[in-house]
Amino acid sequence: MEYDPQGKHGYCGNASIFFFFMVGNFLFVYGNEDVSHIYILSPFYTDSIFDNSRCSLSFQMHTNVTYPSLVSIILKTDNYSSLIQENIENNTPRSWEKKKVLVLGRNTRQVIIEIHIRPGSHVAIDDLRLEDCLPEYYTGITELGCPGDSHYLCMDNSTCIPQHRVCDINIDCPDKEDESESCYLVPDGSRCTFESGFCGWQNSSEEMSLLWRLYQGDRKKFTGPRVDNTYRNKSGTFAYVDMSGPAYLGSAARMESVHFHPPPPCSSDPESKYYNSCYISFFYHKYGSHSGSLGLYVVETHGDSDRMRRLWWSFGNFGNTWLRAVVYLENITSKPTSDIRLEAKEEITVSKSRL
Repeated sequence: MEYDPQGKHGYCGNASIFFFFMVGNFLFVYGNEDVSHIYILSPFYTDSIFDNSRCSLSFQMHTNVTYPSLVSIILKTDNYSSLIQENIENNTPRSWEKKKVLVLGRNTRQVIIEIHIRPGSHVAIDDLRLEDCLPEYYTGITELGCPGDSHYLCMDNSTCIPQHRVCDINIDCPDKEDESESCYLVPDGSRCTFESGFCGWQNSSEEMSLLWRLYQGDRKKFTGPRVDNTYRNKSGTFAYVDMSGPAYLGSAARMESVHFHPPPPCSSDPESKYYNSCYISFFYHKYGSHSGSLGLYVVETHGDSDRMRRLWWSFGNFGNTWLRAVVYLENITSKPTSDIRLEAKEEITVSKSRL
């Protein structure tokens, strides 16, 4: 019998076993000719359980060598399995070390730890935890119901979600009714995951140095995200601007929506229960020390002239993650039409960045 340096765990023999000692349990595998490749599978999870940008898997790992094997983390969704971290190592052999893998996507159904063990080495896993995975917007129901008109009560009568999470393409309620068929009773182009094209959105910039294009993640020849936001794996598609190429300061890529009728006046009336009921929501990814700016604009048509007004603007590096923006459409009065424009712009000289 041997013991780990902290005296918490033990392991025995040369077989792959689940072993327990009087002070605690852990998972253990020892590499030999008969045992070389195993998987540790999580339970299957329900929709949107990981709806938090900080959601991560953490665990303690113990080995007897720095590179005992290929220890990898795989995420399985409804349509794809993707490798998110490969060859996790222990910097201090024969000591327990905490490992943390970030960004478990909202569509994750199962987490898999894959271990390809080398003969003569071992891997022990303990204290598996999902951290910071509850939805940031989650609100439990109270005796008075959901907190005002700003929230929607799900059919389970125990979950409240913000109104802007209803019909936002992502499932939030346990019974999925927040993304029912009625969500599709909207104008063409007002819901888009980019899985089937631009949905009527199009490049409107006269410059060719920066353009919006459709890409999928985990590509080796561009600087964008490794995964999309819809599926959180490399099979999903997103609109992307390559800010790392040669472009002049002030160059901009503009993506313009189809024309929409203006929202009803009640959505801009603070006294109405429909106040702020019209909005645009989207996820964006801006990563790099010189990632420029991203702006959201409304273009209103007044007679023979157009008036562009900025609704939202972001500048700089926000980390290697997808972030959500919700922008309310207020005081839009142009008739008959208006459109929405996303503009990615070179604000300073760019060497390497992501948008």
